[in-house]
Amino acid sequence: LEGDAVRAPRPDLGRVLLSTGQVIDLDRPVVVGRKPIGNRFPGADLPRLESVPSTTGEISKTHLAVRLEDWHVLVGDLGSSNGTILRRPGQQPRRLDPSHAEHARSGDVVDLGDGCTLTFEDVP
Repeated sequence: LEGDAVRAPRPDLGRVLLSTGQVIDLDRPVVVGRKPIGNRFPGADLPRLESVPSTTGEISKTHLAVRLEDWHVLVGDLGSSNGTILRRPGQQPRRLDPSHAEHARSGDVVDLGDGCTLTFEDVP
């Protein structure tokens, strides 16, 4: 190899399919909720704010965060009122602990309630 090393930008770390039909490329953090705000989310990159409908109010205003740390995708409940359920193939559904972010995997489905889900695809 010749020349100086050049830092290349990290590629997208997969994508999230919302039950609304929207597709979100994981090129930066994402905050999801009825009316999400980004100031509850630590980190250098400004998050993409994604609003989802909640006719019954089961989904909190700022409900869930998807973070990118190095080459990892982490998903975490942001202390939502009604919680978030992780459905991982081959495992029993379980509630996300608001104090601990979970490594997301391709095929994971995160249920926010009120019929709103996020499905992770092509996560490294």
